[in-house]
Amino acid sequence: MGLAYSPDIYRRVLARVRNKLRGEYIYHTNRLEGSLLHLHVTRKILSEKPVNNSKFRANDIIMAHQTIRAMKFVYRMVSNPIYNISEADIRPGEKGQALTGLDMRLMII
Repeated sequence: MGLAYSPDIYRRVLARVRNKLRGEYIYHTNRLEGSLLHLHVTRKILSEKPVNNSKFRANDIIMAHQTIRAMKFVYRMVSNPIYNISEADIRPGEKGQALTGLDMRLMII
């Protein structure tokens, strides 16, 4: 018979794996767009720790934050089975929308 573990352990392991993969995804996606952020800096941004702005371009930091926001939006949308995405959710400039100012390509995760 196998060992039984508490569901809390599975949730913690899943959260750690998800955070690691999320950091790597954001790093590589932004790197393709020309970002100069290092992987450890991307992980700091993901964990909401302060980053030395004088070492890195502000646009790179903003792009990482926008990607994080887009991913959180998609996770919320997927977790709600009755949510219907509309053009207003994606269109830049609409007030009160989760993805204000992001491009459509960030929706492809």
